[in-house]
Amino acid sequence: MHPALMRYRQHRGEPLSFGVTILERFNAPLVFEPGTDWLYSPSIDYAGLLVERLTGLDLEAYMQKHLWAPLGITDITFWPSAHPDLANRLTDMTVRDPAGSGRVVHYPGPTISTGAKECMGGQGAYAAMPDYLKILHSLLVDDERLLRRDTAATMFSPQLTPQSREGQKKLMARPDVAAQF
Repeated sequence: MHPALMRYRQHRGEPLSFGVTILERFNAPLVFEPGTDWLYSPSIDYAGLLVERLTGLDLEAYMQKHLWAPLGITDITFWPSAHPDLANRLTDMTVRDPAGSGRVVHYPGPTISTGAKECMGGQGAYAAMPDYLKILHSLLVDDERLLRRDTAATMFSPQLTPQSREGQKKLMARPDVAAQF
């Protein structure tokens, strides 16, 4: 979490832990104007919430109907505990050693979706690798099963302003942040 957002939450007496809904988890002001710096954001989570409100379907049902079924995907979910076969095949989480050894070490949790009560579109789907590869393959061969060609071309074009690229470089240069990737 950005230090300014930590101070904001502390000032308001709010917990620093993850909320269980999108509005609880991401109820904070902008840290800077879009395009002037770089930080992970909940924009995809909010886009998922918008899809739910516009369609009347929860995000998983919408994605199953419009994304996964057309590709023959059956092993992706936001709720692995409801799919024991997939849950039993999940790999352990790892992070770079916070001590700076350069090694990858076990991460016991919590995961970013721990306790979530809504589909977190930007962070919460779990997939079997063969099904995830079906999505990547469709996008890379540009078969238009998921996206129109012009949409895919836009998605694969540079999106960051020079200021955003510089902000991303600075953030990733921080040892505490780099250890997470």
